[in-house]
Amino acid sequence: SVGMPKKTTNPLLLPIEVGKPRPSVMDLPPTDHTYGIKSNLDGESAGDILSSWKEHRPNAAAIPGRDFKTLNRMAIMTGQVITSSQISDFRRDHDARLKGGHERINSIHGMQLPSSQDPLFSYGIKSGDRVPMDSLLTNQ
Repeated sequence: SVGMPKKTTNPLLLPIEVGKPRPSVMDLPPTDHTYGIKSNLDGESAGDILSSWKEHRPNAAAIPGRDFKTLNRMAIMTGQVITSSQISDFRRDHDARLKGGHERINSIHGMQLPSSQDPLFSYGIKSGDRVPMDSLLTNQ
């Protein structure tokens, strides 16, 4: 077949037909082929997850980091520590830990929040009177 161009693999050399996509230059899988992987559903939907929301609880067994500010302060208060090597020796023999989470906030501000004492406490301004839903729907 003279005059018939052979099939090109360069997408830039394909003829352009206005309003139609360019033909594929690659060998595609059959039309009944499904791309991707099959999702294994675990039986838990987004509604199930949102209706049983769990609040984060920090690990009580986690050890907070060392409090070097307090250790340095303790070393100076003893009056025997002057050089950096003496401070290192003091830190090796003594320990002070950072306070984590609510302990730290409460020790800084020195107060308890209402929500810490009563889990049902809510913040904000109470809204006005409740309007029944049927009144809203009938525009009364």
